[in-house]
Amino acid sequence: MKKLVAFSVIAAAAAMSAMSSVPVSSAETMISQADMEAAFKGKSFKDDDGAGNVGVITYAADMTIHIKVATGPQSPADDGKYRFANGGYCSSWTKNRAGAEACFTASKLPNGFQLWTADGKKDDTLTAQ
Repeated sequence: MKKLVAFSVIAAAAAMSAMSSVPVSSAETMISQADMEAAFKGKSFKDDDGAGNVGVITYAADMTIHIKVATGPQSPADDGKYRFANGGYCSSWTKNRAGAEACFTASKLPNGFQLWTADGKKDDTLTAQ
């Protein structure tokens, strides 16, 4: 019986450890769509997608979006539009994603925001300018 209890405790600990490595943000850290609109609209951020594309993204007040990429395969720039919806924001670009719209939520970082895809995967990191 003791062996079964010990095995159960070890299995539960291993399962909890594996779950903690899943790249999904907890609901506690997410900002609301209204907070995202207040934080993003009319603002610019350093944008790092973690794949070598680093630049400055601007969420213009007229709901257009612009990125200037200093390094990476997406350089030198792209333009598109964005809207606040689905608990976050959705964007479509002229070149990026072949114009297809994608939606994102965000969590607050000490000096910016972490974007998350609609399926909960970590995306670009935005740092305040």
